[in-house]
Amino acid sequence: NWDTHANVVGIDILQESVRAQAAGSYPLSFPSEMTSPVRSATTKPITFSNSGPHPFGTARFAFPLWRNILRPYIDFWDIHVYTVCPKELIHLAFWAQGESKPVVIGEFAAHQGLSTGEQTRRYQNALDIVNTRYGGLHVAGILQWALYPQSITASDDWGMFDSGGVPRSHLTDLFEELPTS
Repeated sequence: NWDTHANVVGIDILQESVRAQAAGSYPLSFPSEMTSPVRSATTKPITFSNSGPHPFGTARFAFPLWRNILRPYIDFWDIHVYTVCPKELIHLAFWAQGESKPVVIGEFAAHQGLSTGEQTRRYQNALDIVNTRYGGLHVAGILQWALYPQSITASDDWGMFDSGGVPRSHLTDLFEELPTS
């Protein structure tokens, strides 16, 4: 039972759902069909996450039809930001359109094949999105993906720590800027 695990903050029913739906992986009725069984198994908040490359293009997350289909079934929006995305787009894509659900950046990172400067720029962008307030509205939280390398090639290494467990300080030091509440 997920409810007994304090570190589980929410359930992502379908990882990167808009991409899967656009590829025809499941019908538009899928959110309503999946939500009921998950809700009967847990009281944890649920979502259907989405990624880009740019999560706010009209063909992706900000697409009104898809947002309207998901809205009744989720407790928060979970977006994945891997490119440099102007923080103002968060405001335009959500709250300027009357969105009331919390927004979480469920994934962000920069692979080690990028220059140190570009890695830092992508991390700083995600942290700027979290730190920006729009009339009292803000991104509710952020989850970095991943802590350790998943591959031996730099282009597939998204970790904040190297394979020996040493922090990549140009990335880890940025987290001191995050608000604690």
